[in-house]
This record gives sequence, C-alpha cells and structure tokens, in this order.
Amino acid sequence: MGKCSFGKVVINGVFEARYPFGKDLEGRFIYLRDGSQQWLLAVFDFSGTFRRTCLKWREAVSEATGIPSANIWYHELQIHAAPISDELDGTACDRLVEVCVPVIRDMMVSAVDAELSYSLLDLENRFNVNREQYIPELGAVTVWAGLQYDSEGRPYSSNPDIMNLYGYKPDIQAFKDNIYFDRNADPQGALLVFRSKAGKILGTITRFAAHPDVAVLFESMGITDQYKYHSDWPGYLREAMDKSVGGTGLYVNGPCGNLSVRKGYEGMTTYAACDREALRIGNEIARAFLEVWNSTPGVWEDIELTGIKAGKADLPMRDSMPHSLEASKYRDEQIEASTENLDTALKNAAPPALIKKLIDEKMHQSSISTIINSWVGITDSELKSRSVGVNIEAVSLNGLIFAGLPGECLTETCQWLKAQSIGNKLIVLDQVNGYIGYMTTAEAYDQGGYSYWGSWLRRDAEKILRKKMLELIGQI
Repeated sequence: MGKCSFGKVVINGVFEARYPFGKDLEGRFIYLRDGSQQWLLAVFDFSGTFRRTCLKWREAVSEATGIPSANIWYHELQIHAAPISDELDGTACDRLVEVCVPVIRDMMVSAVDAELSYSLLDLENRFNVNREQYIPELGAVTVWAGLQYDSEGRPYSSNPDIMNLYGYKPDIQAFKDNIYFDRNADPQGALLVFRSKAGKILGTITRFAAHPDVAVLFESMGITDQYKYHSDWPGYLREAMDKSVGGTGLYVNGPCGNLSVRKGYEGMTTYAACDREALRIGNEIARAFLEVWNSTPGVWEDIELTGIKAGKADLPMRDSMPHSLEASKYRDEQIEASTENLDTALKNAAPPALIKKLIDEKMHQSSISTIINSWVGITDSELKSRSVGVNIEAVSLNGLIFAGLPGECLTETCQWLKAQSIGNKLIVLDQVNGYIGYMTTAEAYDQGGYSYWGSWLRRDAEKILRKKMLELIGQI
C-alpha cells in the first residue's frame, strides 16, 4: 500500500519582485511512496524556468531528502503574471530550495497510507479554444485575446488587428466572413482525489490544458501599468477545490502551446477587471470537476506507484539560430534585413501569403535573442552542436500514466501520444523539468503563426520528441 502527503509554500520572496503582489504565488507538492518507489511532483506558479535551474533545484532537494533526483518533477504552470527563467536563476533558485526543503521533509515524515479515486472528464472544449487557425491565401494566424463566440459557443473573428499581423490588413475573401477558430483543443479533464485510510481527504490533482494569461489581459490593449503578480485562474481553481473537497489541491497543466481559455476581452483594461475574469474562469472549471465528484461515486483503490522512468531526447536546431551566444545577443542586422524584406513586399503589394510569411520571419528574428537568453537558456555548446538535449518523464500510478514533456507542446502532440498508447489514461503535462519554448509541429512550421516564430526547433524535431516519449511510455 502506498503512502501520500501534500504540502504548499508561498514563493513570493524567492525572486526580486518588479511589481506588487495582487495574489500570492505558490509552490504546491504531492509526495508518494510505495515500497522503494518515491515520487515528488512540485508545481510552481512560474511562467518558465531554465533547465539548469530545474536541475539545480531537483539535485538540492534530492540531497536534502534522499528522493532520487530523477523521481522529482519540477512542473510550472506558464503563469503569465509571474517570473520567467532568467528571473529565477542563481540566487532565486537557492532561495526556492530553502523555502521548499523544510516543507518536503515534513511531507515525507507525515505521509500516511492512502487511497486514490479518480475521474477522467471530457470537458468538450467548454473552457478552452485553439487560438491558431489556418486561413487560405494567407497562412496560420494566432489570436491571444479578442475572439468572439456565436450562439452555439463557437469562437470566431474577422478582425485582423488581433491576429498578430502587426498592422497588415489582408484584402482577401476570408475576412469578409467570420473566421472560426475550431481546430482541436485538448478536452481532457482529470480529477484525482487522495484520502487517508481513515477517510480524511489529503488533497487533489486537477488537470486541464490552456494558457493562464488572464490576469494580464490588459496587455492585449497595449496597457503596461497594471502589472501585479498573480496565480491567475489556476490559483482560483485550486482554492475552490480546497474549499469544496478538502486538503491541498494541485493544478497541473497539459500541453497548452496553442490553447487559450474562453476569456473576456472588452473592458479588460485594469488589473481588477482581469482578476475578476480569472476568478470567474477558475470557479467555472472547478465546478465542472465538482459536478463529477459530487454526482459520481468514486472507486477507492490503495495507492500503487508501479513505475518511474526518465529519458532524454536530442532535438535538432533550425538553421536560423545563431552559432554562438555572442551572436545571439546582436541581431540588429538580421532584424533589419527581415524588416526591409517585409517593407518591400508591402510596397509592391505582394500576395498575402508571402507578406504573412515575411511577418512571421521578422517576428522570429526579433525573438531569437529572448528565446535563447531569457526563456530557454540554450548554451554556447548547444548552439555550436546545433542540438539541444531535453528530459522526458513518465510515472505509472493506479493504471494511469503521467507523461512529462518539456516546453510548450501543441495539442497535436498530446493527442498523438494518447492515440498511440493508452488513450485518456495517459495524462500529459507540459513544462516538466525545464522550459524550452515551443515544441512546434511540422505542420505549424509550414503554416506560420506564433508557433512558427516562437520556436528554435528544426521542422522535424517535434516528431523526434513524440517518438522518444512514446518509447518511454512503452517501457513503463
């Protein structure tokens, strides 16, 4: 019989704050032990963390607790109102270790024999939407905020100003009608409830997939003076689960690279308005989980932690990436060249598809330095070798398999892994043990949009990642 415990800690003080705190940022943990097997899942309200920072934290926690570092998952939620990688490196990581280790040690001591009941939900895209769409004659566009919804709840827009076209207004037939954003959006919800043998609820895990970018919706209006740190709708979802079910709730995020929540837009000009919208969304998603919990009798099983595996994948780099860190910091020449190419195409009234391709290229060139140095932390040796090594993880728990992927994968990656393995009993998480940016599919690479210009991957790299992940799932 397996043992279980939960814990949490406020992490506001581990990094140098640039803004006020509107809502605490937290780390939440679940610790499982079954015989010689141990698993620690740590979930943080961060936007992203360098691989080296995650490794440093995991190894320090391992040394302090005896849990093998390979059995420690560092999962972050892509919270946009929270720090990202370069803000969490160095001293901030040391502080994070200091505040987390005492809590984790206490959890190990207090872990009790426990049972698990789980439900797998089809949320039918009630709460999320694929924010990218392919438009004939143009290419793929990405909408961060501003979609409308028809009487049947289908998301649409005909407004090029919200499609990351940077002022370009294509004169094509598609924009004379509604453009529906109806690509697949991951519908899986998972609810896991843990209790002691005496019947006391210890905590919950809820799984969904979408970007937590609601607390900073004012960004979409060009407003930059409203920032406050905030745990966004996942924080409110956790609080609702804690209150209604009991114990300490963890929210874990699935592959969300091309997924947004169904959120408001008009009037989202202040922190207060965005906070209210995050509260609404968090509570609505929680209600969907609670409806199942309150209406369907759970089947309780002793915890069985039957396998833990860690692997690696070497992912090739696209040709546009520089060959050294020094070159990554000075991109003016490439940005100016891509801007000139775009300006020439616009002046000559080039076909919309060509102009869109040049917009994507300009934005890609403009993003390269940030991707390498602020978000992903690609090393000089990796730039020279043209390959980046990433970690992949898998854990088997009571017939479920948790798969941990790095970076932000697209919905298609998750759906493919499920179809090739155990279906909905595969619970895929993003951003495990290090943020490495967008894991762009070959199709998205061809079609353009943010998934194209926000990625350092070669066109075939995502297929390498998914195949390596499938091999690891097969082993477990």
